[in-house]
Amino acid sequence: MNHEVVMASSDKTTNNFISKMKKEGRLIKIAAKIYTTNLNDTPENIIRRNLFFILGELFPDAVMSHRSAFECRPTSEGHIYLTYGYTKI
Repeated sequence: MNHEVVMASSDKTTNNFISKMKKEGRLIKIAAKIYTTNLNDTPENIIRRNLFFILGELFPDAVMSHRSAFECRPTSEGHIYLTYGYTKI
């Protein structure tokens, strides 16, 4: 994988990759379900750079809406508005 962000998954191959890379010290957890191979930058900068990838992975059927859709970035307070349907089990 060439991405600096790796998302946790229910996929066994991905989980094995994450475990192996963590053991080797080449991957660290920066947030719930979010890991990075970038050991130099701050988690905030890594997440900021990869925000749309992360949102797409966490909310695969969501679309940016409201102010976020017009500005295509978080608000000055750091909010992002998504429209997303889900069924609570």
